[in-house]
Amino acid sequence: VTRPPMLNIQRLSNSEYQFMVSLPVNKMLTNYNNIIYKQMLPNGNFLVSDSVIGGTKRIDSLFKSFENYKSDYQLTSPAIPFQSLITNRILEKDSTKWITQFYYPIF
Repeated sequence: VTRPPMLNIQRLSNSEYQFMVSLPVNKMLTNYNNIIYKQMLPNGNFLVSDSVIGGTKRIDSLFKSFENYKSDYQLTSPAIPFQSLITNRILEKDSTKWITQFYYPIF
């Protein structure tokens, strides 16, 4: 593992969510059951946030801002946006202290 875990959450309905967690690694892995190797676009364009301190409401607000930017400038996204979980949520239970970076692939 080369960087903090990556997280993508998508709201499917008022009561359903889908999430995917990824670990950035420096070598190709073999697919096994629910573990699937996917490669990021090399030299891709990303909207990248500064470090965001706080819980899910702060991230949701940032996601909406990035969506608006993408729409305003008529950009498209070749891949799903993701959060980089800088703070280990298992060790730090207080969500007001969580640090996250947000990445949104665009072109």
